[in-house]
Amino acid sequence: MGTGNSVGCCSRRPLHPFGKKKFVYRKGVQPYLIFLESALNVPKGMKGSLSGHTTPPSPYVVMWVQSKEEKGDSNASTKEGPLEGGKEEEAKEIHIDTKEERRSVRVPTEIVQVWPVRRECSSAIWRTTKPLMPYSGRSDPKNDIIHIVVYDYSHPTGEDVVGYTTVKVEELSQKATKTVQVPLVFTPKPFFPQSLSVSLKLASPPLQQKTIFLVRHAKSLWNHAQEVDLGVSAVWSEDHPLHAEGVMQAQALRTQIKLYANGEVKTTNMKRQRYVEKFLNCDVILSSPLSRAVQTAVVAFQEHPKAAEASSEEGGGSGQQQQQQQ
Repeated sequence: MGTGNSVGCCSRRPLHPFGKKKFVYRKGVQPYLIFLESALNVPKGMKGSLSGHTTPPSPYVVMWVQSKEEKGDSNASTKEGPLEGGKEEEAKEIHIDTKEERRSVRVPTEIVQVWPVRRECSSAIWRTTKPLMPYSGRSDPKNDIIHIVVYDYSHPTGEDVVGYTTVKVEELSQKATKTVQVPLVFTPKPFFPQSLSVSLKLASPPLQQKTIFLVRHAKSLWNHAQEVDLGVSAVWSEDHPLHAEGVMQAQALRTQIKLYANGEVKTTNMKRQRYVEKFLNCDVILSSPLSRAVQTAVVAFQEHPKAAEASSEEGGGSGQQQQQQQ
């Protein structure tokens, strides 16, 4: 387990005080997609600093979106908290202890997003996008603000606040990452970072979901050589074709594809059947240029509907060219 500022120290720790929660999408409401790049120079939290803990901080970040209650007052929405008359179990009590005041904000758990713990590192990297849903029920970039709370999980309580700030949604863009200075809620000890910053931006809407099927090449001469003499006999070549056994493996896959494509074989597992249908109705078949991959694709996918479609199109095109020549 490393320490310091290296990326290697920032391994994910799946636990945080908010527990496992499912983000709730609201019908007709467009969430903000927030890409959190990193948090730099994160000191120990106030509790850990005062108690003399010597381990590095384990930061995690909590965010939620809220509309301003009054124009011209960017912090007006934090005075009483965004939840009015909600059930107790539906809200999370977030304590923000600053140098000037001690404040508690009740936030609906359904709109809170947590970027998980990065263990024992003062500069943490996430590079993760999460949706933030406005609790007001509508997106308004000019009035919506994002609350950002940085915690240190190294303290036994797990909720040791390091810094808190807000940023207007309209200040973020999809083109460039914005670095936001997060005021610390306490004065850290000497030799600890005196400032904290987080880098984030609006992420582009996700592309349409795609399913990718990965097919490993059949047994090659290199695979056979590894079984016989640890690969010594095949080191002379960098591009190894299929072994005879590999050709048989590819032919066996071709037979299975043909049976499923013709409807001669069906699975009783509905989930598996859906994947079989996706596989047979794929948009494209791609292959590595290496011999073992190309040979596997040519042999195994001869009976695949997509290959037959491409073959018919190629044949039709050549026929048209011959007619034009005549």
